[in-house]
Amino acid sequence: MTELAVRAPTPQDAAGIAEVLNAHAAATGRAADETSEGVARWFELEDLDPAHDMFLAVQGERIMGYADVTAPGAAREVVYIDLRVLPGEERVVERLLEEAERRAAELAGAGARVRAPANEGDDEYRAALSRHGFVVVRSSYTMKIDLEGPSEEPLWPDGLASRPFRRGEERAVYDAYVEAFGDHWGFVPESFADWCTWNLGPNADTSLWRLVVDDGEIAAVCLSKPSRGDDDTVGWVAVLAVRSPWRRRGLARALLLESFGLFRSIGRPRAALGVDSENTTGALALYESVGMRATSRSDTWERVL
Repeated sequence: MTELAVRAPTPQDAAGIAEVLNAHAAATGRAADETSEGVARWFELEDLDPAHDMFLAVQGERIMGYADVTAPGAAREVVYIDLRVLPGEERVVERLLEEAERRAAELAGAGARVRAPANEGDDEYRAALSRHGFVVVRSSYTMKIDLEGPSEEPLWPDGLASRPFRRGEERAVYDAYVEAFGDHWGFVPESFADWCTWNLGPNADTSLWRLVVDDGEIAAVCLSKPSRGDDDTVGWVAVLAVRSPWRRRGLARALLLESFGLFRSIGRPRAALGVDSENTTGALALYESVGMRATSRSDTWERVL
């Protein structure tokens, strides 16, 4: 049998990486949400060095697993590990985790926190994290709603309503998103260039993006995608953010309900989003109030270097 090896990936590996990540998602109770095009964009990110921060576990020509390590922000106080392997490959988990922890120690000094998200069904990875001294510090949920039945119409606060995103507003939308999420647990924004790489690539579809503008300022944004990865049965609410001066006025609810209508208009039978279980702005209660329900959980594990 060919030995397991770890090497840096190249853009030519994007399709193979996406296949592994989607197989991992299916085995751990989550929707397949990666595409080869999406993975290829990772190689263009400013904060991710493919030669040093990305790891591919291979056996011969077969890709067995993928991991990367990122340390967003100048302070590098928190380092993130993303690690996913084919089902039933505990040895691959252990090998990649060792490589990822080594790189994390290179990127950040003693006292930095290393965080690693792990799906609730990813038993092998969770066991490895526990062996390496990680503990669960936070959870998040994927929430979904069936859109085939009737739903509530959005009710807008006096003097406010949404409108579509316009090209040229990229920086203003990014700034509003960063400000709105600035008080959320663990939030360290990607650079504007990386945000554009994620959201505004050559084939990006911003037709479902909606902004609420008040006296020339962006008060709230809802950045939705017509699908989640290759799954075009689900509309994905990627970002729903209200800046603090405009909170508690019903904007998030109105934007969310509007997004459901937009998904229906393009034939999506379901909508979904992700939420921090301890979100302090009341997001979880809001999503439940409009009929969304948690369908899967991911835990963030952490240890201190």
